[in-house]
Amino acid sequence: MSEMPQEWEERIKIWSKVNTMHKRKVQDLWAPDRNDEYFLYQTLLGAFPFSDREYPLMKERIRQYLIKAVRGQKCTPLG
Repeated sequence: MSEMPQEWEERIKIWSKVNTMHKRKVQDLWAPDRNDEYFLYQTLLGAFPFSDREYPLMKERIRQYLIKAVRGQKCTPLG
């Protein structure tokens, strides 16, 4: 990310636009918010690569990790 800041910024904009349809309103606010969405993209990038065989497990691990992080609980990085 830090080695290619312009490309990273462009990708974030693309991914955010593509994923707009997956956001939901929670107590009159869109979720995830921009910071949580950015954190998700960083987490996914850090978790790659993984094999197709690992996908179901990684999907659940990332989901649990993000829930803890968003709630402000102490969590250790994936990897």
